[in-house]
Amino acid sequence: SRPSLMRTVVNAAMATPLAPTLKAEYPEIEHIVRRQDGGGTITYKDKQIGESLDFTDAGYLQLFSFQMLQGNPKTALRDLGSVVLKADLAKALFGDEDPMGKSVRISYEGQTKAFMVSGVLQNPPDNSTLEYGMLVRFENTPDYKDNINRWDNWYHDVYLQLPASVSADAFEKKIKPFTVKYFAENIRNIKRDGGKPDERGEYVSLRLQPLSDIHFDSFIKEGNAHFYPYILLTIS
Repeated sequence: SRPSLMRTVVNAAMATPLAPTLKAEYPEIEHIVRRQDGGGTITYKDKQIGESLDFTDAGYLQLFSFQMLQGNPKTALRDLGSVVLKADLAKALFGDEDPMGKSVRISYEGQTKAFMVSGVLQNPPDNSTLEYGMLVRFENTPDYKDNINRWDNWYHDVYLQLPASVSADAFEKKIKPFTVKYFAENIRNIKRDGGKPDERGEYVSLRLQPLSDIHFDSFIKEGNAHFYPYILLTIS
């Protein structure tokens, strides 16, 4: 038999349907959001500015403690046509005008869409891992409709928050059937190629890493460690 060349792979990239499916099957999750970073050009009247463009879900501004200078974190990303801007960008684009409710156009990945400004965020710290210039809903990602039901295209991060009564270790064990169900093809391929299960008997597992471990400190809500957001990882 051929020797096994398998090694442990840790991956933070997830498939589009994972987050909403996980929330539907485990409703105790308080917040779970997807995030894909990119870039684009925003246009207002005769001004055009290139800036980072992040695609995320409506709960993103509630999961992280970004300081909103204008707008409501509970509703700013409620609509697919809303955009939230960092303060420097809003100032450069609108000057002394109030940006709230203004219509802008954002060009990215060969397409241009109209958005309405629904919030302004304080600029991120210079040393922040979570940088942002513009935030729009995840459904605006290129090829979203093509990926909505695909479990084989992993390309974005997932962050989640558990209630204080649920530990990360307990939740990881609880979602083992989820992994078996939705990563069945990956598990079959690992077994076919001679891979071995981990200490929990799993060929593919979903694990939680506290964001406090990877320098997101400025946006993590203070308090009990159980309130820290986690980034979701696959281990195979």
